[in-house]
Amino acid sequence: MTKFRKFDIVELIDRTEIKPLFYIDKNVLGVVMDDTCTDYYLVRFEGHGGYWVSGSKLKKHKGGN
Repeated sequence: MTKFRKFDIVELIDRTEIKPLFYIDKNVLGVVMDDTCTDYYLVRFEGHGGYWVSGSKLKKHKGGN
């Protein structure tokens, strides 16, 4: 389990259903805004808004902080 910190730049590792019938494509970048103790992160995605996403769907972006 990867632990991300606030303001880490992350990207989705797969096309992911964020809410029913709403998907965000693989490799879309986002910024971690908050986290929970159960490995979920509030991520603000480029052009899509902020959503809670499982840490298993994210990886740290190369060149991120």
